[in-house]
Amino acid sequence: MRPENVTFNFRILIFLISLALFLNNSARSQEQIPANRMDYHLSWDGKSTILKIDLVYNSNGDSTIFIFGNTAIGGQPRIFEILGNPKVGSDDSLHILPKSRKLIVRHNTQGIKKLHYEIDGKLITDTVKVRVNEAFRPTIAPGFLYSLGFQLFMNVSDTSFSQMGIVWDSWPKGIPYLVSTDPEAHPDEMQIIKYEDRYTFMLQMSESLRIHKNVVKGIPYYLLTSKSDSTSGLPDKIKVMMTKFTPQVRDFWQDYSGPFYILSAIPFQNKVSSKITGMGLRDGLSIRYSGPLDFEKTQVIAHEISHYWIGVRLKYASKEWKTIGLMKDLTIILRFIL
Repeated sequence: MRPENVTFNFRILIFLISLALFLNNSARSQEQIPANRMDYHLSWDGKSTILKIDLVYNSNGDSTIFIFGNTAIGGQPRIFEILGNPKVGSDDSLHILPKSRKLIVRHNTQGIKKLHYEIDGKLITDTVKVRVNEAFRPTIAPGFLYSLGFQLFMNVSDTSFSQMGIVWDSWPKGIPYLVSTDPEAHPDEMQIIKYEDRYTFMLQMSESLRIHKNVVKGIPYYLLTSKSDSTSGLPDKIKVMMTKFTPQVRDFWQDYSGPFYILSAIPFQNKVSSKITGMGLRDGLSIRYSGPLDFEKTQVIAHEISHYWIGVRLKYASKEWKTIGLMKDLTIILRFIL
């Protein structure tokens, strides 16, 4: 046998061994998914409006019922329309109930299962309903992806699922990224959250995303703004909310347990008059806005930041304490914004 043939065959052998190890590790990683967890594998090319999702989970019965969207949040009965191309493995069958936004997967065998679906986050240009459309639907455009948890994750009828994993399989490399579970995490690092925290989750991946980090008394504060806003002055003016206001609210409550705080202030993609809407995160706040940082926006942001402690980290013990808590809430707001 010629030397070059030996070299060629050796390379093929190395390739086959590497491929076998890769497939074995992939299968092993799937086998290690706990029975109480669902893993969301995300893929986006950075150019289209389509986010591809592979939901990997253990079948715990004859069927699993998934429900997409929540009409109680945003009041959008047709939110199911943004989900498309659902698929399951050959061992399962899929039944779709559009009116109730349900996907019923019937399992013919037990074990690791995969539900594929895609989310079309194209911008809806109805400026009358811009606050609802952009706050309660994911927004995906070339170089821009913004999504909250309830826009992304499925509700599941099986109560044995108590955790979710989130990881990117494919994404445009080098693009700024932040996930609310760990502001320092890279897209390919699996994030594990409680199933109940799916409504307080956020992720962003955007070419225009700016991430400002400020550490006060050992606690990191992350401010997210956008380069696309060059007229309202909000990106610069809002910094005081993170460098002074939020740390002083923490001082007020003497709460230094951390682990961090995120304030995301991203403008609406639609060009509309001055508006603001917000959603509380597990450790922070996400707002969408248009127009300058006026008194109304400052009040909304200060109020929502205060709610991180009042009613979330600090629970009401009675109606009386609730009243006192709300009075303190207003006192804090007035103290810092007037």
